[in-house]
Amino acid sequence: MTILSPLDKDYPRRLALLDAPPVVYASEPPSIGSDLCVLFSGTRRPDHQAFHDAWVWSLRFARLGWRVVTSLEGGCDLAVRRALASSAFKPIVTVAGELPKSRDETMVLVSPFPEGTNRCRETLLGRNAFSASLCHLTVIVQAPMHSGSLLVARDALDSGGEVLLLPCAVGNGVQHAGGNRLREEGAPILRGCVNRTSFVVDFAYGSD
Repeated sequence: MTILSPLDKDYPRRLALLDAPPVVYASEPPSIGSDLCVLFSGTRRPDHQAFHDAWVWSLRFARLGWRVVTSLEGGCDLAVRRALASSAFKPIVTVAGELPKSRDETMVLVSPFPEGTNRCRETLLGRNAFSASLCHLTVIVQAPMHSGSLLVARDALDSGGEVLLLPCAVGNGVQHAGGNRLREEGAPILRGCVNRTSFVVDFAYGSD
């Protein structure tokens, strides 16, 4: 296990900006001090299109040089982990509690919680805020109205990050309600990548 404090040179730069930067526990050195990080977050019950898009877009960002961050949850997050496991890119995977005893060499596990911390509602919320604070950009794949991904988007905006929606996040039906709300509030829809830091977006109703 690697333990990083805010005084360490490899400590994630965005976390160091927090009022109370957490100690970071990692399965191996995460090497994300100055890298651009993008968080992919989405429902545990995505439709086929959302699962496909999470897979494709996470690979696209990784190939552009971004460090991709997601969680150990299922659904959209599972699509991201599987996509990167089949490539040369290791995702940063955040954990809502202590690090698992077993290790998976296809990912780097990180947590703001010490050994002995059990997963619960409070650690899930803490994990969400930690993940969002770690990343410059948060991409919402698909989110119902009462969704952890909607809270992740709020945390990202509160920490000064940017939130983008994949096209599959908006539409008709319960799985799109959270994405529709974010779009109405001003979150742009991601349509394409020009280069590593320039994107093609549709600005939302709240920005018109």
